[in-house]
Parts: sequence; C-alpha cells; structure tokens
Amino acid sequence: MNVRHDLLRDLVSTFCHEIEAPTRHIKFFTNKLKQEEAIVSESLRSEFNESIDFIQSSSLRLQEIISGTLRFSQFLLEKSEKPVSLKECVSCNLEKTELKGINVELVEEVPVVFQDRIFVSVFYELFCNSQKFGDKNLELKIKSRKRGEFFTVELLDNGSVLKEGVRQIKPFCNIGKEAEGLGLGLFFCKLIVENFDGQFNIEAKAGERFKVQIIMPVSQGNS
Repeated sequence: MNVRHDLLRDLVSTFCHEIEAPTRHIKFFTNKLKQEEAIVSESLRSEFNESIDFIQSSSLRLQEIISGTLRFSQFLLEKSEKPVSLKECVSCNLEKTELKGINVELVEEVPVVFQDRIFVSVFYELFCNSQKFGDKNLELKIKSRKRGEFFTVELLDNGSVLKEGVRQIKPFCNIGKEAEGLGLGLFFCKLIVENFDGQFNIEAKAGERFKVQIIMPVSQGNS
C-alpha cells in the first residue's frame, strides 16, 4: 500500500508540475503583450486589455487548481497512523511562517488525542480558512469536552466575512463572501474526520463567530 501511495504522489506531483509550467509562460508573455499595447490601434486598445486581463485571470485560476490538487493529494496521502494530541495540532501549525500572528486560546476540558497525525493538516486548513476570511487581528478559541462515548472539539474565530447560513460543505464551494481559492479546504477536513467515524459541522452567521465542530468517538481518539 505504501508503494502505491508513493507512486500516486509522484504521479500527481509530476503531472501538476508539467501543467503548471505553461501557465507561468502564459503570465510572462501576456505581461509582455501588455507592455506593447501602444502597437494596438486606439479603437481596439480597451478590448485588447480586457482580453489580456481575462487570459491572465483564467491562467491564475488554473494555477490555483493545479497547486490545490497537488496540496490536497499530499494532504490525503500523508496518513501516518501515529496519534497526535490537540495541543500538538495547534502548536505545530502556529510554528509555520504563514500562520504567524494568530492568537489561539486553547481550553481543554479533557486532553484530546486524535488517532492519526493527519489531523495536524486538518487544523492547518481550519487556521488558514479563518485567516483568509477573518479579521486582521485573528483570534481563535478552541474548546474540547467529553460527553459519554464522544469527545467534541470546537473552533471559533472572531468574526469571518462569510456567506450567512452556510451549513453544508461541498467541493469547490467557497463559504466566503469574496470567493477565493478552490473551496476544497473544509471539504477535505470533513472527509478526513468522517473517515475516522467522526462528524464535521460548521455554522456561519454574518457578523458572528464562525464555528467548526468536530465530534469523534472516544475509540478513535482518547482512551
């Protein structure tokens, strides 16, 4: 199985690299064309610039899809079957340069341990999502508790700019009012959690905290 995973990862990586190179060329040469707009007749110049802008925005979108495909293929293939604590999921991600400056308050009613280190990536996606749509001075509150045979982890941020009433998570569906990225981050988090027999719920209300709730059976985490 590990050999198959390695082959698949290498295939996706090579495939993405080969497609990404032409998109960089498109950006380079359309920028050069823009610099030569003087050779275009004045009556066509506006249409010329609009066409170049459209080509560049389409190329950028393609680059996002390629990099997202590579990122999430690695995300899904990094299953390690080594347990990781909630505290580690938080601390490992806060050490990453792109997440510097995020303030996180962790309140654990019970210490939470997830069954697999892939949950580090789940929390990375959650942090990035809140950072993308949240306030400039991002504050996150993470709470854990145990109820019967389940433990729950809730993540709340200090006010994301989201589409009101979002509850369903679908692939390629952005939850932000300003569409950015692929709309895959939360979807893959949901897949991972459900793969370990858990539940992944979100609640978004305009002007209020964005809430993510992860519910896991004790058998898949804490003993």
